Amino acid sequence: MVKSKDEAILAIESLDLSMINTKLRLQNKWSKRKADVIEMWYRRFLSIRIKYPGASIVPNEFIDAFWHEHILNTQKYAKDCGKIGQFLHHNPSYNVEEDN
Repeated sequence: MVKSKDEAILAIESLDLSMINTKLRLQNKWSKRKADVIEMWYRRFLSIRIKYPGASIVPNEFIDAFWHEHILNTQKYAKDCGKIGQFLHHNPSYNVEEDN
């Protein structure tokens, strides 16, 4: 079900990301404060993607780590994207020269 941008952003704000936060905190030895701030910026990143769907928006390494961990739990990620109203694809960009 497609949602308005405002509805999608409200859905992002209400996602339960606590397990992802905890896993990354333990895995990367992040403080609770650092993990909470990264989670906040991850939510902002998702919201910006919703607000500006055609824009090329590149997350920093911490936001990207949070996003990757979210994606790895495929069932939760798909369910959360359903709550947002659209599937947010991850298209990694590699800064590698191609062989000609």
